Amino acid sequence: MNPEEYKKEKGFWTIAHLEQDIGWPQEDRLEFYKGEMLLLLAPTSYLVEAIAVRKDFELGKLNKLEYDAQKVILNYISALAWVRDSKIKIIEWGGGSYPFRMQSSKHSSILTTFFSNHYLPEPTDEKARIALAFYREGLYLDHVPYKFLSFYKIINLIFNNGRQQKEWINSNAELLRKSDAKERVEEILSSKLDLGEYLFKSCRCAVAHAGVKPFVDPDNFEDYQRLFKDLSVIRELAKIIIEQRLGIKSQKTVWAEHLYELEGFRKFFGKNLLNSIKNAEVIAEGKIPSLPPLSIRLHGTKKFESFENIRVTIDKIAEGCVFLTFENDLSYLKITATLDFRNEKFVFDPFKSFKLLQNDTFISYKTELDLLGFLKSYFSNGQLEIWNNKENALWCYCDSFIPCNIDPSKLFEFFNCRIKICQEYMEKLK
Repeated sequence: MNPEEYKKEKGFWTIAHLEQDIGWPQEDRLEFYKGEMLLLLAPTSYLVEAIAVRKDFELGKLNKLEYDAQKVILNYISALAWVRDSKIKIIEWGGGSYPFRMQSSKHSSILTTFFSNHYLPEPTDEKARIALAFYREGLYLDHVPYKFLSFYKIINLIFNNGRQQKEWINSNAELLRKSDAKERVEEILSSKLDLGEYLFKSCRCAVAHAGVKPFVDPDNFEDYQRLFKDLSVIRELAKIIIEQRLGIKSQKTVWAEHLYELEGFRKFFGKNLLNSIKNAEVIAEGKIPSLPPLSIRLHGTKKFESFENIRVTIDKIAEGCVFLTFENDLSYLKITATLDFRNEKFVFDPFKSFKLLQNDTFISYKTELDLLGFLKSYFSNGQLEIWNNKENALWCYCDSFIPCNIDPSKLFEFFNCRIKICQEYMEKLK
């Protein structure tokens, strides 16, 4: 189902209208999060960007339906804010039988043509979920003292008392990496202050309380300036404790580990078999599971029929690699690829991996047309994805392809010329 069809479905819709800095998709799109389908609505000249969730009508349960929809939307934007490390907030809730939206306010929208959510955490632990919510709150609040308090609450969430909080801060300050945070810590320490004591007493408690000194005076601009500089420190500490204590990886960590290219295949083979593959051990034939049909796609582009639900066979296993052949119906298209588990890479050569059966039939030209369309998109910095359709699960995604040592104009001239020829023959053979 596409977004246009989905938003025409009558139901009990809950809509969150947004203000964001993350870069919103320029076109409507569907996303799945925690088992729910979310409709991401792009802004127009008169409508604000929004997220909509549809539920079937259930009389007597409308309040619960709305609560459940609001909860998944809030969880989704918390995860999105964490991964993008940018502001996203709900400015108004709405709803109805269809996803009716509010008219655009004066704020401008930041848009992107490449909206990718390959990594989006779905925490099941309640503390982890709340921590992401506090982090999102800290990002979108405009009030500096309260921004600080939102980030500090994440440390408070893990450690109940002030002593533990101060000890953790002092023990982990050396993990700060951003220059502004490190410079601020050096400035605090040069004033002969204990970092943990300062952040707890002169910042956290000073913002939250007013009965005893020190407290933050809204009319004292020095307090504002001081807390503004402290934001870089507490924000970085919040990120560290979310990763360290709650196990939620940042986007930077995910990129650094680079495990995403083979994640689905790694889970499919299992830890024991994977170790045997990496160690180049002899594996009995019966211990090698058959792979399910898979789909090869490019992120953000249309699906190509010849690349959907195609058979996958394991040709051999050697030197930490699994060598595969993808083959579509009637074997008009064969694609070879390698799962390099030692280097965590999906190895695929667009110049050598394809074998096309051409026999002057409609299906032959249709397959070639799909292949040309795929290659044209892939050579335009395409991002390869492997999907298990049956489970609606993303098994593999690669970084954008950057072609080298080619003449793009001549290559695309060839693609376009061949596409035109295939279309003409298909028209004749109908």
